[in-house]
Amino acid sequence: MQDWPKSKNRKRPEKKKIKGKFNLRKILVISFFSVVLLCLTLGFIGAGFIYFYFSKDLPDVRQLKVYQPSTITQIYSDSDDKIAEFYIEKRIIVELENIPLSLKQATLAVEDSNFYYHFGIDPKAIFRAFLTNIKAGRVVEGGSTITQQLTKTMFLSRERTLPRKIKEAILAVRLELVFTKDEILEMYLNQIYYGHGTYGVEAAARNYFGKSVKDLTIAECAMIASLPKAPNNYSPYKNPKRALKRRNHVIRRMANISFINQEEAKLALQEDFHLGKVEKMLNKAPYFVEHVRRILEENFGSSKLYRAGLKVYTTLNINMQESAQRAIKKNLLIADKRYGYRGPLGLLT
Repeated sequence: MQDWPKSKNRKRPEKKKIKGKFNLRKILVISFFSVVLLCLTLGFIGAGFIYFYFSKDLPDVRQLKVYQPSTITQIYSDSDDKIAEFYIEKRIIVELENIPLSLKQATLAVEDSNFYYHFGIDPKAIFRAFLTNIKAGRVVEGGSTITQQLTKTMFLSRERTLPRKIKEAILAVRLELVFTKDEILEMYLNQIYYGHGTYGVEAAARNYFGKSVKDLTIAECAMIASLPKAPNNYSPYKNPKRALKRRNHVIRRMANISFINQEEAKLALQEDFHLGKVEKMLNKAPYFVEHVRRILEENFGSSKLYRAGLKVYTTLNINMQESAQRAIKKNLLIADKRYGYRGPLGLLT
């Protein structure tokens, strides 16, 4: 029998795969993503629980739609000269458009440079502050945004606890859903405490520099913006050297994030550090002013008198009032010499 040549294309029989052999890589990948999915699920569940637990009894941020902070009631003479003020918080409301760009930029530079990009809380800033504080071994930097600072001032206590911080974060996110960034910034700049009894940038500008906020220089804006972190520690009245150092830090920060150029920063750093003529309240007619105060309190109530920012124009003529006071003083002295009257204490001698 003839042997036929074997075909070169003849396929070798395939080896059967061994059942039960584990693909280690596949198992590891599946396990990894399963763990990640589980962590995310637990994270969302935990976050949801925290949100609903701490959301109980939180105030409604929509009440700020009617933003009416405590402001100064001012009393004027017949020539429109201010003769007295009544207030609990020394504040003068100013619209955002009347606040200089340099002051808005200085505030953002030192308090919240990502203000226009976050949603009320800034995870990046929180993580950075966490690392900085761990490295320093103490709390040297905070991660609160401008929105968080506003919610703390408007709605919460000043206690430094984790529950309060969680509530602050929840309210900040809610605030961002209701108000625009500009509305939040305007409320912040009018609400925050700037030291020495002043609230808001307009009252601060008049207190420290004796001028309206719209007339501030870049260096003066930096000084005002430097105060909210620690108004007492950075007070230019109490700690001028520390205040100057803090002001210069704000100016350099503005330059580093390109709010101002290097030439503007150089000029601002070279600007003499001095306080302007502070507006003083001269009560030239104390008895008259007290009479006006009583009438206002009887007609409007104490709360409105000290919080509503009333402007009261009177018929008082300062020159005539001073003349009358001099005449009374003169005649009292004459009567004293004539009759030897010394008042209640004089009777004891």
